[in-house]
Amino acid sequence: MYNILHKVYHSVRSYANRLFGGIMDII
Repeated sequence: MYNILHKVYHSVRSYANRLFGGIMDII
């Protein structure tokens, strides 16, 4: 169970990093 949450957490985190990175590139 913990392993699944850990994978989801990392995928969400990497997605957020890409999203914010794109926003910072635009600004």
